[in-house]
Amino acid sequence: MGYCNARGGIEIYRIGEISEKIGLSVRSLRYYDKIGLLTPSFKNENGFRYYSEDDLAKCQKIAVLKVLGFTSKEIEKILESGDIKEELEHQESLIANKIEHLTLIRKSIEIARNRMETHSELPLLIADLKKVFKGYIQEFHDKNRTTQKTGRPNKKHNKKAHIEVFKLLRKIASEKDVRRDDYIKLLKQNPRLRNSHYFSKYFVMLRLSKSNKFKLDEIDTLEKNIKKFIKSLDSDIV
Repeated sequence: MGYCNARGGIEIYRIGEISEKIGLSVRSLRYYDKIGLLTPSFKNENGFRYYSEDDLAKCQKIAVLKVLGFTSKEIEKILESGDIKEELEHQESLIANKIEHLTLIRKSIEIARNRMETHSELPLLIADLKKVFKGYIQEFHDKNRTTQKTGRPNKKHNKKAHIEVFKLLRKIASEKDVRRDDYIKLLKQNPRLRNSHYFSKYFVMLRLSKSNKFKLDEIDTLEKNIKKFIKSLDSDIV
């Protein structure tokens, strides 16, 4: 049970008490102190850690985020943002898109497994697998291709816009010297990203495409950061 600090009348807790209350090991709490994720408010001359009520509340948030699968670095960023609910909404959206991506992967595995049963059909396997992914990507582009007034695809515009968009995506994925203007330019080049349905399909398509040269964790970062920016614009409008 916590007790009052004689000097300030502040209720503080020993590390063992925090461990028992939250369900985190003492070893984990010491590690969080070491990396700066959860630094106790007080330490005595012997190095014993004492935690305040605010420390306790922060520790509870860390424990919840840990159970939800966030890494220590991710938790640090979430706590810095100050809006855990918003971060969880982004994570939920990210997982939904990953599920769609993995569903397509599963479909390709089923095709591969069936083809493997007969060696005579192995040469057809690669072609079938490519059809699964290319079919999804082609359908996405067909539905969202910019057209001319005649109704025909504007190939020149589409190619130019595609190059510009990927330059901006590459910069945002690097998270180096990224400015608000970079996001604005991206949305001008591809305003449909503000449509939630298109947005989700777009990032599933990115995960499937082998030509974009993005790693999966980079796509996760892109999706999260761009969605946060779009939400901030919508909040400004409101």
